[in-house]
Amino acid sequence: MSPAPSIRSARTASELAESIRAFASAEVEGLDSLERTLQSSVRSAARLLVAVLSRVAEDLTPGEIPPGRVEVATLREMAVLRGADALLTGWVEEFGVGAGTLAAMAAAIRETSDASTPVEPPKGLAIRVEGISPAAWRTAVVDAMGNRLEPLERIRRALELTESELGELFGVSRQAVTQWRQKGIPATRADAVAHVLQAVDLLDRKLKSGRLPLVARRPAERLGGRTILEALTADPAGTHAILASAFDWSTAA
Repeated sequence: MSPAPSIRSARTASELAESIRAFASAEVEGLDSLERTLQSSVRSAARLLVAVLSRVAEDLTPGEIPPGRVEVATLREMAVLRGADALLTGWVEEFGVGAGTLAAMAAAIRETSDASTPVEPPKGLAIRVEGISPAAWRTAVVDAMGNRLEPLERIRRALELTESELGELFGVSRQAVTQWRQKGIPATRADAVAHVLQAVDLLDRKLKSGRLPLVARRPAERLGGRTILEALTADPAGTHAILASAFDWSTAA
């Protein structure tokens, strides 16, 4: 098998998608699970996607792709927005959420380099994410970019956890959490983080300001006498489903 072309030398959308899979394989795999998150929480999906795109954009510039005449910070912002927009386009329909959004972002960065030939984007719309409002998605993305707390920090602050407690929530050490912040959430844990983030967003919207940390530490009958923190640690997906189905159970807490 011949090696993937570099991101800078890729001549077609397919070659660019192939190169981004080689460059950011873990991020591609993690983002491919985002479709499930999209169906239940556009805001949470936007936060996760923006966090991953931002991290990869930092890795791409100015190393793999020189920024040309645009300031690096401006270039990254533009590229993240272009990658997020690609969720609803042929990029994602043809290459999947991970490779599609990241390849679209790389294509946007390449446009500023005189040495790079523009890549023709795939045609059409992303049928696989049909039902997502483009306006609602763009609003969620812009909000995520303007309030850019990466998912782990969003969870930590909302629940008022220490770094050690944050690690316990996902069954890892404080040192592992630090590595996740530096290198990104492992693909094997992306789904769990997404479910916890969605549960936190749900409860944050339903509870009065400042109540979430207290409620999260109280035993709840619907959770078999466990606290929300204990239930999320044991079963993030199942707990998120219970909270979503009992949408306003906590109003009496």
